[in-house]
Amino acid sequence: MIEKFGDNIVGIILFICSLIILTGILLFMIKLLKSIIIGFIDDTLKKILHIQSHGWKEYLLGYVFIIVGIIGAILVQSSIGLQVLSLERNYELTIDVNIGTTITALFASLTQTGLFFRQSIQIALNHFLFNLSSCILWYILPYFRRIPIYLSRQIGYIVSEYRWFALIYITLIFFLFPLILLILALIHWIVASIFLLIIFIIIIKYFQKTNPNKLPIILQSWSFLPRSFRSFSYWDHHFEIFIKYICCQRCINLIYPLNTIEKPLKEQYLPMKTQYLTALDHHFLIHT
Repeated sequence: MIEKFGDNIVGIILFICSLIILTGILLFMIKLLKSIIIGFIDDTLKKILHIQSHGWKEYLLGYVFIIVGIIGAILVQSSIGLQVLSLERNYELTIDVNIGTTITALFASLTQTGLFFRQSIQIALNHFLFNLSSCILWYILPYFRRIPIYLSRQIGYIVSEYRWFALIYITLIFFLFPLILLILALIHWIVASIFLLIIFIIIIKYFQKTNPNKLPIILQSWSFLPRSFRSFSYWDHHFEIFIKYICCQRCINLIYPLNTIEKPLKEQYLPMKTQYLTALDHHFLIHT
């Protein structure tokens, strides 16, 4: 029966099945490891992973975790977030996992023979040196180390308020943005203009937070822009309407969770807010 389908159809089916199995295994591993570390092991892991030092020990502590993570990634090929890591410590472990997996791929390339040996070594070394150079740039240099941590924290704040932004972020960063750069690579002046525009926005945003008086009045805030260009609430409203048309109530509650504490408060204070606004409108109409 399988022979009736072409190789492309069979490949797509196997690819989808492998993704489903891989996702299920990872979710099962997370639940299993969470159940294992509950209790004494959980407290011990938190104490070890949140060790704080001062002076030169603090500088070297991150490298110790990187080395440990590289060894762990080489041995087990993956790292699972168990909600026991701080952002800074997780950043160090993410860097070492990237290096550890490339070392594993380098070892695997050594098993190739014949004409494929040179190509596999070149690809593995390219991957390894790319991750190693990113580690040198974004971790060893202290000032540059703050940039990914700051950006990840800001994105976390946005996702905590607008959960749909996580899907938009993944789609933009991993699919659309590389595709746009690939298309625009042939037109250098457009790429340069976009790059300069991004740098300009970052500089203006920095001065808006630190010293807005140095900026012209129009640039001290983004209020001169349309609301769709400066606020996620505009898109959140339209996205919520779109979700209600295509998703079930369970998916809506997942994307727009209503906190058990917020719900009774909203039910309690919403009528009061409505009465207050009604009285305010009545007072305004009487005195005008």
